Amino acid sequence: MSHHPLRGAAVPAGFTLLHVVAVLLGRASALDGAALALVWPAAGVGFVWLARSWRSPRALRRDAGLLLASGVLAQVATGQPPLLAALLGTSGLVQALTACWVHRRLQRRGSRLRQPQDLWALLAGAAAGAGAGAVVGCTTAVLLLHVPLGPGAFTGWVVRHTASTVVLAVVWLRAGDRRAAPAPAVAGPVEALTIGLGACAGLTWLYEQPGRLALSFLVVPFSVWAGLRLSARTALATTVTGSLGLVVATHGGHGPFQDLPGPERVLDAQLLVLVLTVVATLLVLHREERGRLDAGLQRAYRGARAQSALLATSERRFRLAFDTAPVAMLMVGLSGGVPGRVLQANPTAAAFTGLDPADLTGRPFADLLHPDDREGHLAALAGLAALAALAADPRGESGHARIEGRYRHADGGTRWGLLAATAVPAGEAGTAPYLLCLVEDVTARRAAEAALVHQARHDALTGLPNRVLLRERLCEALASGSAGVLYCDLDGFKDVNDTAGHGAGDDVLREVAARFGACLRDGDTLARLGGDEFALVLPGAAGPGAPRAVGERLVAALLEPVVVAAGSFRVGVSIGVGVGTAAGPGGTGAGDRAEQLMAAADAAMYAAKRAGKGRVHVHAGSVALPRQVAALTPPSWESSSGGTRQ
Repeated sequence: MSHHPLRGAAVPAGFTLLHVVAVLLGRASALDGAALALVWPAAGVGFVWLARSWRSPRALRRDAGLLLASGVLAQVATGQPPLLAALLGTSGLVQALTACWVHRRLQRRGSRLRQPQDLWALLAGAAAGAGAGAVVGCTTAVLLLHVPLGPGAFTGWVVRHTASTVVLAVVWLRAGDRRAAPAPAVAGPVEALTIGLGACAGLTWLYEQPGRLALSFLVVPFSVWAGLRLSARTALATTVTGSLGLVVATHGGHGPFQDLPGPERVLDAQLLVLVLTVVATLLVLHREERGRLDAGLQRAYRGARAQSALLATSERRFRLAFDTAPVAMLMVGLSGGVPGRVLQANPTAAAFTGLDPADLTGRPFADLLHPDDREGHLAALAGLAALAALAADPRGESGHARIEGRYRHADGGTRWGLLAATAVPAGEAGTAPYLLCLVEDVTARRAAEAALVHQARHDALTGLPNRVLLRERLCEALASGSAGVLYCDLDGFKDVNDTAGHGAGDDVLREVAARFGACLRDGDTLARLGGDEFALVLPGAAGPGAPRAVGERLVAALLEPVVVAAGSFRVGVSIGVGVGTAAGPGGTGAGDRAEQLMAAADAAMYAAKRAGKGRVHVHAGSVALPRQVAALTPPSWESSSGGTRQ
């Protein structure tokens, strides 16, 4: 947001006017017979002015020039020679720059007055600036005014400018800090009135005691009392007002310092002002700091109580969730870096294992696992056990593991479970690390998946393997050695469907499958390809002898009529035999050789049909499978037949 030019110039103009007025007031406070003025508010105005613009080099250069010019003009206006006015103005500029620089070096957080160390930084900056200004100012007085200044004059200059800077800076820093939390009043109305009236009465009596220098510091206890009991604003306002009254009384020739020489009056009066201001401000800041600490402790206490309540609520919720969870939950202890015994188990875990909760608690977790899956589960959980032994995972890993396997049931069977385990490290209260294990019962899902896999690889009507599984078995057989393939097509099956319907045809197919199954050897695979077509894979068949013998048993199995609910039917079978070895022509793989072998058996089956049906025909090139054998029959064995061959 941009500022209006007139508004931006109002602040420098206001400080310029204020600095001129401060110089005039300082010059007007000069005591009779004293080379120094009693107060020098221009020192405080210069410090505040440059402190506001310290972070902006451009604004700092502008304000430093205005500070110098206004100081010189004000000095000239009070009758000072131009050269002396210029040197005194330079003294004020040096003081302001030095005070701001030292203050910023000690107070990196900026211009603020919220803690006791902030006051010490301000005091150090003001003293350093006053010392630097005193060197220039006293040197000017000696060289140009030929005034013999002793050590008391130099000390008075330093104390006067330090006190003026501190008083005005305290007022400015406290009034302009809206984020500060002022200390509230501790004293009640009666006590506050007592402090005010006591301070006024004490100061009035003190001003009528000439030459009683030691009595001057009796006002300090009132400053301490105000700083400890009154509100921050009231305490500081009371102190500043009392200090101003002391200055006015001293300038008017009253008070305990009236009989002292001029330089000593300046020194003692300003020293008392400085002490009163520092004491009251320090006590106020100490109360505010203690208030912040108390508030922080209160917040921490309330936060701890809230966290304790949340923890108790969380524990109750966890216990409720643990006891009513629909999945098995177990807390497993650690023994030697590996899962140990079950510490706690919920009712669902008892139902999942078939064990009573009392029997389940204390049982080794490994005993719950199926022997074949135990090693894999324990290996997966071993890493979590190591993480749980640490206060934190240095590698930033999540500390979770998921593994599916079988679990033993009390009835002697098994259940499938999906384990999700989390490593829980040792707690601050000394609790031992453990594993939180959630086991979801996936037995039904595994059974459904197995059923889907079975359906995808088996014939729904007969329960025999289908084309997919037959091809896998044939490829496995060819990959490990030789194999024989029998391609079977029923003879006369179409008449069954035409005369008795498809229901009777399905019954006949199931009976044929049962009779064929009785003719198999160990390791042979019988599959239904579709319609009235069947196929067999005979692993290890190196020649046509064994496949021919099996085929003849299949033909003989259908010599007897097939009796079903719809009647008695005669069907036969035509069988084509193909035999293949592991080494296919041209280095072909098992998949290609399986294609060739099925095509050869299919071609041989057609030859059996043409030769009169009800017989076994061996393909002439079965032992050596030429790649061209696939061209003997147009349809590929991978395509669904669906039709009926007679």
